[in-house]
Amino acid sequence: MKKNCIMKHVLAVLFIAFFFSSCEKEFYSLSDIDQPVIFKVEYQNHAWGYSHEGYLIDKIGAIRPFDKPDEWNYPDSEGYITYSELNQNVNQLVDVFKIIDESLLLKYLNKLYRIDPSDLSEQESTSRDAGVISYSGFIYEVEKEKYKEVTLKVAGDISYVNTNREANLVYKWLQGIYEDL
Repeated sequence: MKKNCIMKHVLAVLFIAFFFSSCEKEFYSLSDIDQPVIFKVEYQNHAWGYSHEGYLIDKIGAIRPFDKPDEWNYPDSEGYITYSELNQNVNQLVDVFKIIDESLLLKYLNKLYRIDPSDLSEQESTSRDAGVISYSGFIYEVEKEKYKEVTLKVAGDISYVNTNREANLVYKWLQGIYEDL
């Protein structure tokens, strides 16, 4: 009788552990990645002329810079964008700054999938005419069949951050790449 009770508890613990571990997606190789764009750093300013520049990191780890692209697809008001729209953005970028090592790309992609997109601080007005730089990534949401932009940090005219610890680590990594461009 006692063995049955212990076995039920062990099975329940294993089931709970399996359930929670299966909630977050893990990528083990680049072949696991089926999305055209993983990360984005974007600077925009409409004061004293128009500026729109930054870079995308695609599914093979290529850092693709852009500066005033002809056409650009933005996420909708809820932060969603389709595969086709992301693909159109990355396909118009021909230059490659460098290619990120696979293990490093996977490390930060796995961190991205552990970040809750809604963990955002309050927005603050912090500057005028400075423009806005945003650091973000994209995660696939099966139920919507779209990619959700996960904001890591926004700074400039308005500022706010994703308060998740992983978000800060991914942001600092992306910031380092942007400073090297």
